Amino acid sequence: MITSAASCVRELEYFKAKKSYMFDLDYIPEEDLENQEEYSVDATTMGNVSRFINHGCEPNAFVSITNNSNNNKISLFIHNFIGIPNNILPVNLA
Repeated sequence: MITSAASCVRELEYFKAKKSYMFDLDYIPEEDLENQEEYSVDATTMGNVSRFINHGCEPNAFVSITNNSNNNKISLFIHNFIGIPNNILPVNLA
């Protein structure tokens, strides 16, 4: 995870290369509550297949973040069955 500020800097670089797999989180860790710093995940250079998940206006999944001993885990949960050829859409952009 990186700060949203770092994400903005990287996005400018990735835009030139026409590649970017940023996932913005609506998440502020307890240690950053004072600063209200939000975080993003940068899977542009490494990550798993989840970096190909699309954003959508009618989400059919949600993201949950847990912290165990300073080890953040991001989990994706599906609301209901998603059949072919539908996509996983975890974010409401409205």
